[in-house]
Amino acid sequence: MDLWERVALLQSSGQITKAERLQLDKLLTELRDAWSIPLEDETAVSLVTHLALAGARVNRQETVAPLEAALVAEVHRSAFYERSQAMLDRIETLLQVSFPTEEKGYLLLHLCNLLQKVEEAK
Repeated sequence: MDLWERVALLQSSGQITKAERLQLDKLLTELRDAWSIPLEDETAVSLVTHLALAGARVNRQETVAPLEAALVAEVHRSAFYERSQAMLDRIETLLQVSFPTEEKGYLLLHLCNLLQKVEEAK
């Protein structure tokens, strides 16, 4: 199942709305074309799935527990942290959402892991 199919499945199962799906479709294009992220990578799938569900949680005003402090510190020490933060800022603009701090911790962790994996594949 490719990432577009997964996003469609999230919509058809009621996890995200049609509007959220359309925003995610734009994000997938940007990930692939502007950031050269391989969308078939399981780390990218995990990121996009988390983004979809996090956006839906924000829209429903639901919260998540914060990421453990040790993991937050690890993310901040990552060589990919600054790029991940810049990407997350762009993602928030594309998805027209402002993620709470708790969600950002998880999303930055996903982004750092994805960027590291892409770098290692070079």
